Amino acid sequence: MVIFDKRMALSGGFFLEEIRQVIRRQTLRFATASLKFAVSPLGEEAGPLGAATLILDEFFQTGLVRHFSEEENG
Repeated sequence: MVIFDKRMALSGGFFLEEIRQVIRRQTLRFATASLKFAVSPLGEEAGPLGAATLILDEFFQTGLVRHFSEEENG
């Protein structure tokens, strides 16, 4: 899943669609067949919160990020 913050969404659908097309064009089809794109409802805080979550997950070895990622992918 690729999650954009609200600033990217506000810049217009053009950029989001271009990013989708480039990702689809530059990657192996099977690797991105189920790839989803979303805009975070968290607004501008999404990026820093996501980064902090990854850091804390790695530091405490909780596995929560991997757990939620696996749930999302089925």
